[in-house]
Parts: sequence; C-alpha cells; structure tokens
Amino acid sequence: MMGVINRQAVLLSGGASRRMGQNKAEIVVDGEPNGKRIARLLHESGWDVVVLGRDPIEGFAFQRDREQFGGPLAALRDFVPSAEVVFVASCDLVRFQPSVATALGDLLGDFDACLPMVNGRLQPLCATYRKDAFEVLRQNSGLVRVFDWLDHLNNREVSEEELRVYGISPEWVMGTNTPEELNALNPGGK
Repeated sequence: MMGVINRQAVLLSGGASRRMGQNKAEIVVDGEPNGKRIARLLHESGWDVVVLGRDPIEGFAFQRDREQFGGPLAALRDFVPSAEVVFVASCDLVRFQPSVATALGDLLGDFDACLPMVNGRLQPLCATYRKDAFEVLRQNSGLVRVFDWLDHLNNREVSEEELRVYGISPEWVMGTNTPEELNALNPGGK
C-alpha cells in the first residue's frame, strides 16, 4: 500500500496561447520546453506532478482536458487531488523556481489558498490550494473565472516583500501571455 501523499502539483498546459502566438508549454527556457522544465523542477523538489492539458509530458502523470481550450478553471474542476496540499502552476512561468512551491506550501497554514501578490495582482496560477478548495470548485459549477473561485475561498495573500524574505524573486511567480511579456522576463529566449 502506498503512503499518504502530502503534496501534489498540477501543471496547466492546455491553453490556446492566442496572445502568445505559440504553445506556451513549448517555449524554450534554459534549453528545454518550459512545461517540461517546470514539471521536472517540481518533481526534483519532491512534488507529485500531474499535467493537465492537451498533450502529455513524458515521465509525468497526465489528465487530458475534457473541454479543449476551456480555460484553467475547467481543467482544475476536473482534477481530483490525491494530496492535502496542491501547487497549481501555469506553463508560462518562465522564471519559475521550485522554492516558490515549497514556500507557498509552508505559508498555506489553515487557509484554503496561498497566492502571491505581484504588481498589485494576485497570481492564482502559481499558488497552493487545499484539497477541499477543489471540492468547492466542483460544487460551484457556475464559476467561470479563477478569480470567481477565489471569492469562495479563505485566501492568504503573500506580498512581494514577504516573497523576498523567503528568497523568492517576484518574477518567479509571474506568467507570460504575450511576446512582450515573455521578452521582459526571458530576454533573448534563453
């Protein structure tokens, strides 16, 4: 019998990437596709990784999106966690480091979700959630946006200053939706 899994990570990789103009999971960062890089880093840090999206990433559990391009909330609604703490990461976190997941997991405490706040904006696709938060999502089928889901949860917001105390650069939690944002966080496509 397997032991209890304490933490799990999901990598969202099924987006249409319309504003980016290319599949964000396939953008090369540090010599490998970013989706694979994030999954690998999380796995190496002890997180059980499940890829949610259109295409699997070799070596990781995979759950195909039931609704193609249905958005992150549709993918998360279909996901049933096997761990108490779940780290959610979008595949467009080009500066991501796994210490982010560890710190946000440690900071979750008794909250339903622990989310970084960068440039005055919550980062719900680089955040930790309790297993019960996914049940809240399934029970509220009318929710359309991730921020609608957050309205139903008891959230802990982590400021940029607090991230820095944990040795985390705010850039590590920021997604990229356009070529301009990508170039700002990943100059030269490295």
